[in-house]
Amino acid sequence: PLSIERIKPTDIRTLVGVEQLEGILKNSYQEWIHVADTDYSNKNLLKRFSLLPCTSLIRLRSNRVLYFPADWTYKPSRRPKIYGKKFYFKHPSKACEQIFIETEKGDLKIERWNGLLIQDVRVQIDVVRMRLYKNNRPIFKHPIWVGIVGQKEINTREVYDAYQRRFDIEHFFRFGKRKLLLNSFQTPKVESEENWLWIAALSQWMLYFAKQ
Repeated sequence: PLSIERIKPTDIRTLVGVEQLEGILKNSYQEWIHVADTDYSNKNLLKRFSLLPCTSLIRLRSNRVLYFPADWTYKPSRRPKIYGKKFYFKHPSKACEQIFIETEKGDLKIERWNGLLIQDVRVQIDVVRMRLYKNNRPIFKHPIWVGIVGQKEINTREVYDAYQRRFDIEHFFRFGKRKLLLNSFQTPKVESEENWLWIAALSQWMLYFAKQ
């Protein structure tokens, strides 16, 4: 955990998350890859992510529709088209790139489509589909779809490696609750509770650095 903030009843939690990310990027000179779930996949949030100096990998729902850029030639009397053919997640066109990775659980097929558009906000997004196979048959019914936005480039293999790291925070929640009393500390003082969460987070970091 790099940042902990209490969400007030009037706050929208995804907006608080974006503000946390912006604060981290503002005070850092590292190359960041930000990974998030489908809660962060609406078009307005994706537009904010597209302006940040990092790469954002956001899991996408398979029922949304994106667009290819329009193919057009200049005509002074006409307004140029922005959106071309629709990109359907259930029946996608041929991918721009595909790679195969052997894993312990099976063969992973990763396909990528570049330069798609999100309607209304005109954000350009690359889309990756990841699917695991065993004996040439999909292990899971539904593939994982990930959108790529931001000011930094990332290759297709890095998408897979980075997306796996999203689950590190889930391990912190589990370990923190079981071993660090993350959610067991009871107090009527909000400030004390916020301080306690930071103590648990710092304890996690010390254990992480001392793990060897």
